[in-house]
Amino acid sequence: MAEPAPTQPAGRMRSLVALAITLPALLIAAPAAAVAAGDAISVTVSDEVDEATPGDTVRYTVVVENAGDQPFSGTVNLRVPEFVELGASDATVGGGVASWSAEIPAQGSAKFQAVILVGEVPEDAYQVVTLAEVVDPRGGVVVRAADANEIPGAQRPADVPGLTAPTAHLPEWLMPAGILAAVILAAVSLATFGMLMARRKRPRTG
Repeated sequence: MAEPAPTQPAGRMRSLVALAITLPALLIAAPAAAVAAGDAISVTVSDEVDEATPGDTVRYTVVVENAGDQPFSGTVNLRVPEFVELGASDATVGGGVASWSAEIPAQGSAKFQAVILVGEVPEDAYQVVTLAEVVDPRGGVVVRAADANEIPGAQRPADVPGLTAPTAHLPEWLMPAGILAAVILAAVSLATFGMLMARRKRPRTG
């Protein structure tokens, strides 16, 4: 008379099926906070001029807006080229970067200002490019914005065929869809492997 098969494989199968169901949801939910912060926080930087020459003093205004329903805490950075001098009140300044601590309430905004003095421009520079970025408490960049002023008389480099062609942007939904497909495939493969192992370990009846 055949002995009843042990129940361990059945329990293992239930665990694998549960893992296959919950794994995609866990992995998709993990980056939700970062995505929400990126959608809620926006930044702009402007100096209201289009050109900058050596000796010019340019004032920048950085505006950070929080359209979300949760307050945001982080850091606002303003990065400038090496050939300009940077000054900003209520900020930590060093290495061409001004940094402010930011506490922005839900549905609120904050404004930061800095001044630069354009120095001697290198021969290979044709713009004064200033970058503003919002950084979360973990050091991740949430959003960026840039302002570029032309330097009169500077020679813009010629376009190089094959190197300066516009970059094609992929649809925003493509990356999440690819991640979801990969996670589901991995979960199904894991469940299938578990079924095969359970069948292989099941005692034969005779």
